[in-house]
Amino acid sequence: VMQTGEVLYEKNADAPMLIASLTKVMTALIVIENAGADEIVTVDRSACGIEGSSLYLTPGERITVGNLLYALMLRSANDAATALAIHVSGSVEVFTELMNAKARELGLENTHFTNPHGLDGEEHYSCARDLAKLTSYALSSRDFCKLVSTLETTVPEPDGTDRYLKNHNRLLFTRDDCIGVKTGYTIRAGRCLISAAKRDRLTLIAVTLDDPDDWRDHESMLDYGFGVRRAVYYPSIRFTVPVVGGDSPVAVVTAGCLFSVMPADSPDPVYELRVPRFIYAPALAANTVGCAILRIGSDVVASSDAFVISKVDKARPEYGFFEILLKLIGY
Repeated sequence: VMQTGEVLYEKNADAPMLIASLTKVMTALIVIENAGADEIVTVDRSACGIEGSSLYLTPGERITVGNLLYALMLRSANDAATALAIHVSGSVEVFTELMNAKARELGLENTHFTNPHGLDGEEHYSCARDLAKLTSYALSSRDFCKLVSTLETTVPEPDGTDRYLKNHNRLLFTRDDCIGVKTGYTIRAGRCLISAAKRDRLTLIAVTLDDPDDWRDHESMLDYGFGVRRAVYYPSIRFTVPVVGGDSPVAVVTAGCLFSVMPADSPDPVYELRVPRFIYAPALAANTVGCAILRIGSDVVASSDAFVISKVDKARPEYGFFEILLKLIGY
């Protein structure tokens, strides 16, 4: 579950394995965080002719970072991965240092990268749990989400014609709830797949490595997950509270939405706003005056502070306490 990190099913989740082009999730993330989509990449000769899937880049070709990212994630182009790495860091070696530093930052304990494309290497590996964590983080980026959910696009050839790119992720074409993410394959790594699907604000991530029946397994895992978990969501609200000793009510807002993931068969939670019937002047902006909660029985499953967003000073001194109180209640 992306929003909570809860694992609904696992098998050999921590076993380090070859991951093929699932590597490109980290590559795309590093590029998105370190380069602008409109930056122009001049393709280095060493990025051309990389084995495996390719955009067939030519030395000296000029192409945007954004177009190379689409080639990276839709066609799984290994030459695009290399060209992006060199553009961001000057060399593949320095770029892989960024990849490994990010892996450490995210707490990926069974992950190590030696290249940006995922071609087999003895020191290039990850595990299903780490890839799920990485994908959860990456999906917090709108740019990444747009990239991996794109079904098809075109990018320019040097002669001005278009290269057609179609996403390799079959689930994007067969499931309305699928939002990405990446396929991978080498002979040694086998079929590798990360998928993500979203229903009613609940996002599930599935990862398989060396799985010959990955499409069917992912369909089953995602359907299972949506069958046992559901999300509840209440948006932030704004309201007013009377101010005793002030000359106007004060505006109050809950700090954020209330969101909780719970078993699919659990009862609907109760929404409860816990704020005082009135507060005393002066009411200062950012002061916390209560909270909103979701509860099932006596158990609080989500909460959010309620705080003042408009300052209210004390009323003019010619009004007494009871006069102000009567004014507030409409007398």
